[in-house]
Amino acid sequence: MIRYLFIAGYFLSSCFFSYSQEAVSVKTIIIDAGHGGPDVGARGTETNEATITLQVGLKLAKALKEAFPSVKVLETRNTFALPGNHTNAHAANRYRAEFANNNQGDLFISLHCNAAGRRPGGWYAQKVVGKEARTRYVKKGKKKVKQTYYVNKYHYLWL
Repeated sequence: MIRYLFIAGYFLSSCFFSYSQEAVSVKTIIIDAGHGGPDVGARGTETNEATITLQVGLKLAKALKEAFPSVKVLETRNTFALPGNHTNAHAANRYRAEFANNNQGDLFISLHCNAAGRRPGGWYAQKVVGKEARTRYVKKGKKKVKQTYYVNKYHYLWL
């Protein structure tokens, strides 16, 4: 998480301090934590996209406010609800655009993430609940030896 905030800070500092003759001035940054409310986005095994983007967005806004106190940092949402307390995603997207335009945002950062990569219908998690001892024989003939090994026992959680 810290690494991503550092990368975002580096990127934004390169926007503020140009290496050419022209200075780039960013006065207003809009941070949009994607999804929210009933539109949770990608679902993982333990959380969803709306929750993760909200947490990252809040931390990014705090870091930017500390790093660049002269820059106005605004967020489209700072609660779990959809931006503007709308009930559908289409209206929330329109609100995001109007919010950025009304506040004259120079930089718009939209945060999104993907799911864990499990195929549809395969949403389960497995938890190790113990070990089971098994035996096998190794070598042949008179040199045959009994060997004990352990196999994990799993409990499958269907989500």
